[in-house]
Amino acid sequence: MSQSHLLQLIYPEQKPQGLFESWKQLFMEKSPYMEVSLEVPKRELLRLQTFIDDINELDRDIQFTMEDLIAFLYSNLIQDARKGKLKNRPFADKLLSMYKDLKEPKMRETWKLVSPNQMSRIHESIPRSHSFVYYPIQLQKKYVLRGEVLLMDLYDEEKEKIGIKVADLITLLLIEFSDEIRKGPTQKRIQTILKGLSS
Repeated sequence: MSQSHLLQLIYPEQKPQGLFESWKQLFMEKSPYMEVSLEVPKRELLRLQTFIDDINELDRDIQFTMEDLIAFLYSNLIQDARKGKLKNRPFADKLLSMYKDLKEPKMRETWKLVSPNQMSRIHESIPRSHSFVYYPIQLQKKYVLRGEVLLMDLYDEEKEKIGIKVADLITLLLIEFSDEIRKGPTQKRIQTILKGLSS
């Protein structure tokens, strides 16, 4: 089994065949591509890679990649959005909370010596406990726009103030999926993907 038509969601030049055949009509249309730069915590990326390795070990005939996983998660999200499943406050609040945890520096209150006889209470940021990896992908422009529309529907005029972008949305999908893997077990998730690969 070769690479997926689903990858046309990401790759501008490769036109592989085989993977996710039932979805190919959705992603066959040609359109301009644009770069989307993800910033993913390294530890999450490593956990996702082990999950991908597990899939490939279960079926030696496929070559499932990080790009496959990104396309799988993001396309599911876009399909849910098109069905109107995501226009609700709980989803918006959850996404915003994850975004703030990822982007906003944590603050702590401490005391600082400002003179030999005087201490002052200050707030300082806590350094990030993990490093990030920049992971650029080429994504069809129309799917970037669908993500932007979803974010506008969720946050209206607050979207620009919040600063959340499609790259952040995809990164949060990866982090959430990584957290599901961490909590385990992963067998059901692997079988869901393998079922998609063979359909």
